[in-house]
Amino acid sequence: MPNIVNDISIGLFFLLPLVIVALVIVALVSGFAFGGARRNAQALLTAGLFSLLTGGFYLYGLTASYYAKQDNAYLGNIYVGLLLLLAGVWMLSVGLAGAGLAKWLAGALSVAGIVGVVPIYGSLSLSSTMGGVAVALYVVVGLAVVAVALLALRRGALLGRALALGLASTVMTLGVYGVVGVVSGRSLVAYLQPGVDQLVGHKPPTVEGFSLLACVIAGVAAYLIGRGGGGGREAPSTGAPVAPTPEQAPAG
Repeated sequence: MPNIVNDISIGLFFLLPLVIVALVIVALVSGFAFGGARRNAQALLTAGLFSLLTGGFYLYGLTASYYAKQDNAYLGNIYVGLLLLLAGVWMLSVGLAGAGLAKWLAGALSVAGIVGVVPIYGSLSLSSTMGGVAVALYVVVGLAVVAVALLALRRGALLGRALALGLASTVMTLGVYGVVGVVSGRSLVAYLQPGVDQLVGHKPPTVEGFSLLACVIAGVAAYLIGRGGGGGREAPSTGAPVAPTPEQAPAG
């Protein structure tokens, strides 16, 4: 009798990366349509933070495990993780532009983020001893840049909302990823190793169909909830009284 659960997981694994690509394209298009980057700044920042954190988590365990690098079962961690990192950088850049950052600077940050993926790709080599260091630095620097930029723009409230929504959706996704992985006999110990773990029993969870499904659902929810919050720059209040309209002006 065929294993229906396993067949469903395999089907989702091959289908959902295409769905993720489509959703990322739609999110990026919202920087120019559906109200533009200004209207969708919070949604783009939220989805960008979610992608950055989730993609980094998928890649960290792989790069920190010597034996995981030799296993083709982790190709999903590589391709989906790299896709999410790049998508996160692009969405964060467009979101920052919508929040008021100069477009040329947002573009420069996007290019820097793309170039920064190169050391991560290099850490996938079996001879690399970097472990998850490159991935962790990439994520930490990305978060720091976004935080500094928004605080410099005096958009601390926007930063707080985007972080809260992005973290909540990330926790939901990685919870499913970890539980499914542990049930399948994997280990989370590799995530405690900054360098390369040489124990075969410490291979981390793989990205499979059901964890990808959780990723899609959480990512879409984060974007839609973030979009409901807007994020465009509001005109500051001066406290000056509003001038009366001609109809409201006193006679004489």
